[in-house]
Amino acid sequence: MLRPLADGHTQSVPPTSSDGKTPSAPTLQVGQVFIPRQVLSSGIFVPDALLACRAISDGAKLLWARLARYAGTRGQCFPLLSTVAANLGRSERQVQRYLAELVHEHFLVTQQRGFNKSNAYQFLWHPV
Repeated sequence: MLRPLADGHTQSVPPTSSDGKTPSAPTLQVGQVFIPRQVLSSGIFVPDALLACRAISDGAKLLWARLARYAGTRGQCFPLLSTVAANLGRSERQVQRYLAELVHEHFLVTQQRGFNKSNAYQFLWHPV
């Protein structure tokens, strides 16, 4: 459904479910203009300061954001390397390089949790 705006344009309005309360996912067509804030309910967040940091590669910044998304209330996460690699569309070896960057630049600390277990990752407060 399209809602007319004051400037003469229209905006897509998500349809409501049969109970009339809960909005369902909007139906968008390829190439259609949309407002990301209203449509995208999940994803990752990269802080502006980290984005501007020249010491970290773009891939390592995306990895930091993905790990931050996994982190729970205690600021730790334990994803498998293969899971993170699949999420980022990178090889496991490339993710290892990104991890090494983040650890070297003191954005993360990693801890081995034991044989055949994923590592634990914790975030370090950084001057940037």
